[in-house]
Amino acid sequence: MSLLMSGLDCHGAGVELREKLAFSRQQVLDLLGWLKKQPGVTGAVLLSTCNRTEVYLSGDPEMSPWRLLCRGAGAPEGLLEPYFTTRVGEAAKHLMQVACGLQSQILGEDQIITQVRIAMELAQEQAAADGMLAALFRRAVTAGKRAKTEVHLCRGVPSMGQRCR
Repeated sequence: MSLLMSGLDCHGAGVELREKLAFSRQQVLDLLGWLKKQPGVTGAVLLSTCNRTEVYLSGDPEMSPWRLLCRGAGAPEGLLEPYFTTRVGEAAKHLMQVACGLQSQILGEDQIITQVRIAMELAQEQAAADGMLAALFRRAVTAGKRAKTEVHLCRGVPSMGQRCR
C-alpha cells in the first residue's frame, strides 16, 4: 500500500483554475464517497481551501490521484493536468509542511491547521479515511499546532505588505 498525493495550489495555478476544483462541504463528502469506491483506493482525504486542492490517497501505487480527482469532480483533465503536482514518497512530508504553514501564501499562517483537521473529519464522516491517513492527518495537525506555538516566524505582522523585523 502506498500514500499518494496530487494537488494544485496558489503557487502554481491561478484562481480561475483553482475554482474548477473548489468544493462545498457536501461536494467534498460526495467526492470522498466516490473516491473510496474506485479500484485501488483504500483511503481518501480531500483538502480543499481557497488556496489549494489536494487529494491524499492510500492504496495501489499505480493510481493517478489527480486524474481521479478531476473525474470525480467533472473537471477538465487536459486543462488542469499541467498544474498538478503529484507526490509519491513525499506526500507525508508535504502535508506536514502544509499544516505548519510553510506552503501558504503568508508564511506561517495558521488557518490551515483547522482546514487540515476539517479535511480529516469529513473523510472520517464519510468513512473514506483508512488508519494510515487518519494517523497522518492527526500528526499533521499536531505538527501545525506545535509549529504555531514554538516557531515565531513573524510576530504581530498584520498583513503580507509588512515585513518581519
